[in-house]
Amino acid sequence: MNIIGEVISSALGADSAVVALVGTRVSPNVRPQAEVFPCVVYSVISDIPENSLAGSSETRLSHARVQVDVYAKGYKEAQQAWLEIDRVLGNLNNIDSNGNGAVGWRENARDLYDNEAQLHRVSADYIFSR
Repeated sequence: MNIIGEVISSALGADSAVVALVGTRVSPNVRPQAEVFPCVVYSVISDIPENSLAGSSETRLSHARVQVDVYAKGYKEAQQAWLEIDRVLGNLNNIDSNGNGAVGWRENARDLYDNEAQLHRVSADYIFSR
């Protein structure tokens, strides 16, 4: 798992309201087919490091764009789970004393529906700096 994936999983897993709605159903890249709903899938779209001659690739500031999708059987269920997830990720500020972690904010969000799977989805893009 990449670093930003660890930050997302950790932040969502540490929030009791998110855990009450989605449990541990937070996955990178692919929604499991036999999944219980609601569930969350995140994909790192890009992870762009700041160009610098100082430091190494591990210590340079980088900005990641992450797509976070919340899937549910019902519209209200998808919205409810997404609002809690957005509260966590859209206000993320968990940099520790060693400089580990990230700050994040939501760039946009959209409601979608998958006719074939008969699932409601809220898809949001977040920017995380670490």
